[in-house]
Amino acid sequence: GTEENLKILQRIFEYLDDKIEIRHMTKLADLIVENDTIKGIVTTKGEKIYGDNVILGFGRDGAIFLSELLEK
Repeated sequence: GTEENLKILQRIFEYLDDKIEIRHMTKLADLIVENDTIKGIVTTKGEKIYGDNVILGFGRDGAIFLSELLEK
């Protein structure tokens, strides 16, 4: 149940902690795209964050924004 799920998520987080950077509550302004590949993001504060792999996690509220961003 829920308690086992929390344990699993904690183990996943501990495994990934030194391998990836997770940014919570970071507002996205734009994507950095080179040769049709997403190379990073630009935050609403103007910070550019690059990565070999970029994973965007949008909730339901961000679905329209993400669609519009990807259509650029």
